[in-house]
Amino acid sequence: PVDRLGVPVALGTDGLGNDMPAEARIAWLKARDAGVAILPQQTVAMLGTAQRTAGRLLGIRLGELRPGAAADLVVTDYRPATPLDAANLAGHVLFGLGGATMRHVMVAGRWAMFDRQVTGLDEAECRAQASRTAAALWARLSRIT
Repeated sequence: PVDRLGVPVALGTDGLGNDMPAEARIAWLKARDAGVAILPQQTVAMLGTAQRTAGRLLGIRLGELRPGAAADLVVTDYRPATPLDAANLAGHVLFGLGGATMRHVMVAGRWAMFDRQVTGLDEAECRAQASRTAAALWARLSRIT
C-alpha cells in the first residue's frame, strides 16, 4: 500500500527485468489491484525518486543534459495514437513506452545501442558466454542441493 508508507518510493529492477517503463506499469497495476487509487503521475514520480537516489548514492549527476552530468540518454520511436501533452505525459510513459520503443541508448556520452544494435561488443559472443556461465553456475548449484 504505497499510499500509506509515508516515505518516497523508488522503482528499480533486481536483474529479473530491465524495462523501467514496464516496472512502473506493474507498480501502478499492483497498487490498483490492492485498492490504492494511485495516479499515473505518482507512479512516474517513483522513477524520478529512483534516479535522484541513484545519483546521490553513486555521486553521479543524473537527469540533466549539462557538462559534468552522466550523459545518459534514451531515444525512442514512440508514436502515440492519442494526443501527448503535459497533462497526460505520465499515462503515455506508463501505457505507451517500453523496451520495444527504445531505439538508441547513450551511456556516458557514447552510444551503447544504436538502431537497436548493441555497439562496442560482439553481442552474439556475449550471449554465448552468458549461456556457458549460466550452465556452469546451474551445474554448481545442483551439486550443492
